Amino acid sequence: MKQCVITGASLGLGRSLSKKYASMGYSLILISRNKDNLEKLKEELLKEYKIDIDIIPYDLTNETINFSKEILNSYSNIDVLINNAGMGIADSILYHDPIDEEKLIDLNIKALTILSIEFAKYFKEKGYGRIINISSVGSMMPGAYISSYYASKAYVSSFTYSINLELKQYNVYAIAFNLPRIDTDFDLHAKRKSKLKKGKNPMIIANKIYKKMNSKKGIINIGLSTKLMNLLSHIFTKSFISKCIGSKLK
Repeated sequence: MKQCVITGASLGLGRSLSKKYASMGYSLILISRNKDNLEKLKEELLKEYKIDIDIIPYDLTNETINFSKEILNSYSNIDVLINNAGMGIADSILYHDPIDEEKLIDLNIKALTILSIEFAKYFKEKGYGRIINISSVGSMMPGAYISSYYASKAYVSSFTYSINLELKQYNVYAIAFNLPRIDTDFDLHAKRKSKLKKGKNPMIIANKIYKKMNSKKGIINIGLSTKLMNLLSHIFTKSFISKCIGSKLK
C-alpha cells in the first residue's frame, strides 16, 4: 500500500491533507507535536477509511537527522513526503522573541531541508518519489511585520525548485506549493490582530495540492490571489509591496 508522510498533520492544512490522502487510499505516517490531536485525527480517519495509520508525536524543532533516518528505516513503501509543519510570527521585529525566531528557523527551514535531503536519497534508490514542500504567497516578496516568515518561505521555494532540477532524472520530483492565506491557527502566533481577510478553506487547498502532486514543475502557485501577487511582484517595487503588506499587519 502507498505510504505518505505528513508533518504538521494534526491541525489546519495538515489535517485536511491527511483526510485527502486517506480518501485516496494512502497509508499515513502523521507527525505533529500534539499527541492528543493526532490520536483524535487517527480515530476519525479509521472510522471512514480502511488504511494503516501511524502517529508520531514529535517536535521538529528538535533533532531531525536521526529522526528522519529512523522513519525511513521503519517503513518500506513511502511514496510521498509532505513538509507542511511551519510557524510564523506577525509583529514588528522589535517585539520578536529570539527563542521564537530560532524555533521558526529550525521548523520552517532546518527540519524541512533535512527531511527533504534524507527522503530524496531514499526516493532515488526506490526510483520514485514526491517531495511536497508547503510554501506561501509570501515567498514572492518581502513583508514588513511578517519578515522572518516570508523570508523562510522564500528559502523553501528556492530550495525546492533547485532540488527538483537535480532529482527529476531519477523520477523524483520536489514541488513547492505557494499557497494563499488559509483559514488555520497561524494567526495565533500574531501579537496583533491583522486586517487581513479570512483565508481559504484548507480542504479546498488540500484537494488542489493532491490534484497537482504529479506535476514536474518545481513551483506551483495555488489560487487566483497567489497568481495575481506573482504578477504584481514583477510590476511593483519590493519596497511598495512590503509596505502594503505591513499596513495590513501593523
